[in-house]
Amino acid sequence: MAYYLTCKIEIGKYTFDYAESVETQSSWQELGDTCTIKLPKFGKQLEKNIRSGDIVKVYLGYNGDNRLEFEGYVVSIGASVPFEIRCEDAVYLLKRHKYEGKLFQNTTLENVLDAILNSFQSQLENPLKIKKMGLPDVRLGNIRIGSGLTYAEILQKLKEDYFFVLYFRPEYLYVGLPYLEHQRGEKPELLDFFTNVVDVNRLSFVKKEDLRIKVKAVSLLGNNQKIEIEVGDHDGELRTLNTRAENDKAKLKQWAESMLQTLKYDGYKGEIVLFGMPFLRHSQSVHLKDVAYPDRQGVYVIDRLKTSFGRSGFRRNIELGKKI
Repeated sequence: MAYYLTCKIEIGKYTFDYAESVETQSSWQELGDTCTIKLPKFGKQLEKNIRSGDIVKVYLGYNGDNRLEFEGYVVSIGASVPFEIRCEDAVYLLKRHKYEGKLFQNTTLENVLDAILNSFQSQLENPLKIKKMGLPDVRLGNIRIGSGLTYAEILQKLKEDYFFVLYFRPEYLYVGLPYLEHQRGEKPELLDFFTNVVDVNRLSFVKKEDLRIKVKAVSLLGNNQKIEIEVGDHDGELRTLNTRAENDKAKLKQWAESMLQTLKYDGYKGEIVLFGMPFLRHSQSVHLKDVAYPDRQGVYVIDRLKTSFGRSGFRRNIELGKKI
């Protein structure tokens, strides 16, 4: 069966079935996804009628079987040829609304997030569904959120301080711990090195004794107090883990060292290049099948995903996260 690329791109009141190229990038480590669309130069009329804030939906696929790849808003328009449109998902809205500020007393992280997100929702014409999973149970005591900051700035700071993730899907806003969204009862997508994988040259198999990892363990005590400890390789890849179970450094160190052992495993590190199908999203799990080295097979989580579509083909670059 012959395969040919197809797409449907909706920007404001316009619909296109062709693009010079489309590139999307997404990761659970970021607040939002991005998309860059390049279209032929259709004339000045198009430039005048596509504006910042226009709703964008991008469907990509083969032989007319298109999947929703990106949904968001126009951020800016380039003047170059081909006509370039830069987009963001609903993080665009977080960046364009400001919080009025509030003093929270004897509160928790979940209460603060609920208040901020409810305030944000009240400013939207179509409120978003919110999906919470595994949000850390952290007591914050008294905390003031200053006025004049955008919702994106506030949520990014809370995310960095209290070690949860927040990102958008077309169906909802996810708030919680990384890796939980797709792990309950979901069958991993099979990636066979000899069928739907294009390039594995950016991938390497690493023995656990060769892995260099540094763990920063943080125990959240409430009232904005916390204790921290670092274990592992001083020059290793930093992993930050949070807990509320330990209240002194000796116990926290023991816990951190046990977690370090779970992070060191025989497995693949790096990036794989695939064809455009199967449809994948970050945080989803994939089963790597390697007939040449069966002992290296395993299930991994996708940390980061880059999708490219256009004259050069339809490809997905996935960066592997932890092995399940």
